[in-house]
Amino acid sequence: MENTRIEASVVIPAYREAINLAVLVPRLAAALRRAGLNGEIIVVDDFSDDGTDVLCASLSRSFPLRLLTRPEERGLASAVVLGLQEARGEILVVMDADMSHSPEMVPKLVAACRSPLVDFAVGSRYSKGSSVGATWSWRRWLNSRIASFLARGLTAARDPLSGFFAAKRAALRIATELNQPGDKIGLEAIVRCDCRRIVEVPIMFRNRVFRRNNPSPFPQREYGRQLAGLYQAKYPGLTRFIRFGLVGLSGAAVDLIGFSFLLLWAPLWFSRATAIACATLWNFAWNRQITFRSAADARVLRQLVAYFGATLLGAATNCSMTILLCNSCRLFNTIPTLAGAIGAAAGATVNFSLCRRWVFKESNAVCVDTDQVRASPASTANRRVA
Repeated sequence: MENTRIEASVVIPAYREAINLAVLVPRLAAALRRAGLNGEIIVVDDFSDDGTDVLCASLSRSFPLRLLTRPEERGLASAVVLGLQEARGEILVVMDADMSHSPEMVPKLVAACRSPLVDFAVGSRYSKGSSVGATWSWRRWLNSRIASFLARGLTAARDPLSGFFAAKRAALRIATELNQPGDKIGLEAIVRCDCRRIVEVPIMFRNRVFRRNNPSPFPQREYGRQLAGLYQAKYPGLTRFIRFGLVGLSGAAVDLIGFSFLLLWAPLWFSRATAIACATLWNFAWNRQITFRSAADARVLRQLVAYFGATLLGAATNCSMTILLCNSCRLFNTIPTLAGAIGAAAGATVNFSLCRRWVFKESNAVCVDTDQVRASPASTANRRVA
């Protein structure tokens, strides 16, 4: 029986969902059977006290159900990751336990993923033919739409925040950063695992049938942090350059404020030199902690000397570019501030490049396959398997 080919694994994260699981599991098993799919159902429970363990033990006698109980760890994202690591199917499906996702739609997601042109299938609430619960308020609808819009720079999917999705095992690699704050695990997987060939399957989304879990007190904050991490992962160079530029702007403010203050009692040359030095130290400290935080453990003195050198080269590029433009083009000679702006941009680019490749070390995220993670002892910690 262990060598039987499993076509689909359905992972269901749960916490105090026994009353819903009693309905969901039989319907899901029936849907898989009608579609002719040899599948398994994996419930990952965060040590609920509502009889989930007893219920699943009973259901497992009649249905292909496995229960993974986590006595200590909590969280939707990490629960899904554990379920995916333990899954044995060729196609991996994730859905909610609260009956908001129709189990009869699982075979359609699996069928969509079987296409060689598809890496990832989303049970979409916003594609043609889909619908959401009639009791959705305009505020909930608007929040969902705004959240989806903010993710458009990461994927072209209309509903990347859906918790109902499927993917081929080969396409769904589990990234080491997958346990980031935020529960939008589908979006996380799309970005971290570079899933580009995405199809959206329209679904009828329903509100919870029984009970209501306590929502996160700060969902927008968690989602914002998750988005920031994903944009950084997808566009590491651009997001670093933006942070570098913001730090530079703050350094310019430190420079001007310090210069104005020092002029009240110190000579001009001393005020200017001291203000520039203070601004450079300010930029170095914040770039080390924010822009290039992966290099924060390196030797500070070596980095500081290298940073001053990079800053001098950037300043030389700025000055040279400005003078060259003013001397070679009448437009820039007439509007020298435009030449100065271009020179400043060139100097900042050189400074950033030197900081990235010379002053601070680079740190790249690593993705590992589910089979490799599954073999790790860490994946079996803090859980019971029923």
